[in-house]
Amino acid sequence: MNDIVTKISSGDSTALTELFKMGAGPVTFSPDALQESLEHVLSIGIDSALNQLPRKLAVKLRQSGRDLKAFSATQASGISTFGELLKHPNPPLAMLKFAKDFGKAICRHDQCIWPHKVGEVLYYGAYAAGLMRLRERVGTFKEQDLQKPFRKLAARAWIDESLRRLFEQAANV
Repeated sequence: MNDIVTKISSGDSTALTELFKMGAGPVTFSPDALQESLEHVLSIGIDSALNQLPRKLAVKLRQSGRDLKAFSATQASGISTFGELLKHPNPPLAMLKFAKDFGKAICRHDQCIWPHKVGEVLYYGAYAAGLMRLRERVGTFKEQDLQKPFRKLAARAWIDESLRRLFEQAANV
C-alpha cells in the first residue's frame, strides 16, 4: 500500500488504477470487526438502523414493516432494538419477520454499512427465535433446511454467547 501512495504522490497515473483495483474486490472483515458490527446493529434502535441503510432500501423496509404491522407490535412489546427482539421470551412474530427481511436486505445489498455475515446472523436469528420461542416459522424455510445454517452460525467465534445458544438450540430441534 505504501508503494502506491508513493507512486501517487510522485504523479504516477498508473498508481491510481492500482488503487481502484484494490477497492474493487470483495471486502473481508476481521472477526473483531464482525463482532463490533454485529453488536452495533443489535444495540441501536430499529429506526436508527433503518436510517443507516441506503435511502431506497430503507423506504422499502419501512413499507414492509408497516405492511407486517411490525412497528406497532414493537411498541406494544417495549422492544426497541434487534438485540432485544432476539432475546425476548415472547417476541412479536411480525417483528421477527421484519428482522428477517432486514437481515436479508443486508445480505443482498452492496451499499449497506454492515457486512453480509452480520445480515446472515440477523436473518437466521429471526428464524431461530421464531422457532424456539414461538414455535413459528418467520419465512418459507422448513426446520430441516435451517439446521446447517444454524450450526454454521453457532460455530462463529465472533457471535455472542446468547446468540450462540439460540443457534445451538435451534439446530437441535
